[in-house]
Amino acid sequence: MTKNLTKSESSDCVSNMKGFLSQEVNDIIFWNNKVASLLILTFVNLAYFLVQFRHYSFITLFSYILIATLFLSFLIHKKASIKVLGSPEDINKLNDTVDSFRLSEEKVKSLTSLLSKFYVRGEEYILNAMKTDNAIHVLKVTGTLLLIAQFGKYFSPFTVVWLAGNWLLVWPVIYTHKKDVIDSKYNSVKDVVMKNADPLLKKLPKSLVSSDLSTSQDTNGSKDTNGSDEKKNQ
Repeated sequence: MTKNLTKSESSDCVSNMKGFLSQEVNDIIFWNNKVASLLILTFVNLAYFLVQFRHYSFITLFSYILIATLFLSFLIHKKASIKVLGSPEDINKLNDTVDSFRLSEEKVKSLTSLLSKFYVRGEEYILNAMKTDNAIHVLKVTGTLLLIAQFGKYFSPFTVVWLAGNWLLVWPVIYTHKKDVIDSKYNSVKDVVMKNADPLLKKLPKSLVSSDLSTSQDTNGSKDTNGSDEKKNQ
């Protein structure tokens, strides 16, 4: 189940993320389930260290993690069975945490839908550049691909996954608590950049700028048309 957001709440990417993902995933990303969030963050960093620097294989790493998890859960159950040391509530909390890691059909669909949206967006961006003579649009796509190529020189795919995992478990909760400060700094930097870039944009031929705007409008128009067609089909 996803949460419906108002317009004021959906004005930033973090709120949009909260509205798109399921409640269980939101509880982990925004640290409402602190035990699960801490375990996943620890696992992501420990796995990266062991694979990248200790040259563990994924099968070996996964087996060791399962062994450690089973041993830890056994100790917690054993402690809770002794009335002096624990209580049935500890067992219930542990069982709830274990169940939260279960990959349900809804979680799999949510993940595949998220990945599919990013893929379709990138595919459309590149294909539109191949079908236009708009120099600015082609340069934007070329610059983006060059940045990705340079990024890939220094970071392996596993490192990218590690960075993305840490970002996903750290940035949303920081932004939620420091939203006003971050937005203020972002707007200040954006104003400075646009102020410096405005003279350069004015020097560009009007035909290039107008064609770039028409391309973006055509893309938005095609999205609106596809959206209305989908609603009619439904």
